[in-house]
Amino acid sequence: MPMPPNASDPRRTRILCFVLAALVPCLVVGWANGVFTYNHFYASGTYLRDAGWFSYTVYRQGLLPSNPAIVEAIPHYFSFHLSLVVSLASLLSYLFPGDRIGWYCLFQALVYAPLGCAAALLARSRTTPLDTRAAAAIGAVGLLFAFNGEAMAAMGFPHFEVLLSAGICVMLAGLATGRAATSWSGLILAVATREDGGAHAATFLAAILACDLLGRPFPVGRRRLIAMIGIALMSTAVMMLVQKRVFHAVPLFQSEYLGEPAYAHVTGTLLRVRFARLFDTALFVMLPFMLSCILAGLARDGRWLLGWVVTLPWFVLNFLARQELKADFGLYTSFPFIPALFWTGAYACVRYDPASRLRLVYARFVAVTAISTLGMALSFPDVTRAVIGDMLAPAAVDAPAIRAYAASLRANPALRGKLLVDSGMACLLVDSLSENAFNRRNAEGSSYLDYDAVTFFRTSQLGLATHDAIANGRFTQCGALPRTSIVFCNRDGAPLPAGLVPHAFWLHTLATTPYALRSGSERIDVVATERQELAVFGPFAPLGAGRYRAIFGIRVAACAAVTTPRVEVDVYDRDRVVATGALRGAQGTVAVDFDVPAGGARTIELRTFTGPCPYTVESVELTTSTDAPAPVH
Repeated sequence: MPMPPNASDPRRTRILCFVLAALVPCLVVGWANGVFTYNHFYASGTYLRDAGWFSYTVYRQGLLPSNPAIVEAIPHYFSFHLSLVVSLASLLSYLFPGDRIGWYCLFQALVYAPLGCAAALLARSRTTPLDTRAAAAIGAVGLLFAFNGEAMAAMGFPHFEVLLSAGICVMLAGLATGRAATSWSGLILAVATREDGGAHAATFLAAILACDLLGRPFPVGRRRLIAMIGIALMSTAVMMLVQKRVFHAVPLFQSEYLGEPAYAHVTGTLLRVRFARLFDTALFVMLPFMLSCILAGLARDGRWLLGWVVTLPWFVLNFLARQELKADFGLYTSFPFIPALFWTGAYACVRYDPASRLRLVYARFVAVTAISTLGMALSFPDVTRAVIGDMLAPAAVDAPAIRAYAASLRANPALRGKLLVDSGMACLLVDSLSENAFNRRNAEGSSYLDYDAVTFFRTSQLGLATHDAIANGRFTQCGALPRTSIVFCNRDGAPLPAGLVPHAFWLHTLATTPYALRSGSERIDVVATERQELAVFGPFAPLGAGRYRAIFGIRVAACAAVTTPRVEVDVYDRDRVVATGALRGAQGTVAVDFDVPAGGARTIELRTFTGPCPYTVESVELTTSTDAPAPVH
């Protein structure tokens, strides 16, 4: 990091440079998360029990937010988590002129923004010289930290717990630079985020106390430090007591972590599998921890590791959790490790004087943060690319049309009969969705034939096995909302909702090759080749057990060189062909029946092959075999 030529910059210049270093990363990370949330709601469909649920609780729910009926029968959100931040956001939303989704996009931007300024707070000292070059470098560090691997693991599942970690980071920065107001504001932020925020903050305050006892004190009085620990623990105790007595807290700790009887699920095999998985799915935690151990060993100073030491109880709790998802440290469960990364920078402020050794303050911090981001990219390369892609710019979708479509479903839910929705559509309708007007397939043994229509995001299958639903529900007539990925399907004869255009669902999902090019969404033109070669395939449909019929509508172009035009089709299941058929005339349909064995969830491909004649795939249909309907064009 470049150092300024002298240490006597005017106070105004130093303040402006600090604002530059802190504000720009805040704005960037806030914008990125706001855009990501927008794209999840409108472009691909988000998670009902994440963004859908929380967008409801923070939007005009008063001081005591309730749960949406489709998510939980328990009326109060505070039965799950007591959060002053959620209450405040709900109250402030009455001043917001936009809708629920717009408010939640802004809320998510504000939740992540403090991570962007945390790195700059480490340089916030009257004796620390700053010029524009140093400010730009610190701003870059701030961006790197805000998009560290642990934060990105949470970004894909829009929650608000990251604000707890951001508050602890602000608190650590304030204590490392001797700024009481900053440290208290960070503690308040952590406490207000969730009922256990005070306990998480207290563990890092304990790390600072340990530094004091081990001969490297932070610039804070021991009495104030002990007072902060007491207040942090007291806040958690009081909030948990209120939650239990007033809101009758749901026993999440028992059901998700301990199990019943406690830890009966823990076996030697489970421990071996989970330990091995840490180096597959949790590299964004493991790599920075291992690098921190190496750096502490080289420096012969174990205090560099105290940030990781105090997160050990959380690590063990999740590693041994009954709920398998917790042991992956994905989603938002890695949020306490974000301040563990930040500890490296905070302790560096104590170990090195920022006024003269600013580079050293940030060097280790940059290293552990960068390797955390690398770990996320190695564990989940596809997810990392998708998250970054969704943060860059709002998708070119017709959001007003989506809002109008959702409003029409809310206005007259009985018009379409019993409606099956995926997670993304449920999020759009969550403020009016109930088991009486709408439904989700959420119970084993329920039949798709019980539903009259289905609507979903074509780009997402969250909460609904779309292909299986359409095939087994025999939804043969589909419409698409233009300039969106929303599809609505029902059975022949029922009118499509206003604003939708006819949509060939199965044909649209087929993949193409250089030999087979899509002509709009209603047909695929296949060129002639001298040899048989795979031309059209897909849609990799997961299907339940049963008997199915695939129907191909094909028209062969004039082909003088061949007296009997012939197009081959087949159904492929992972590693074998399960059924074949052929068109021998100039045009018509080819029906192929096949079975999916017990166990279901087989990945089916529908394929046609090139040959000596050009042809057009005009329709594709997949349905249950009995009384199979004619193909839909």
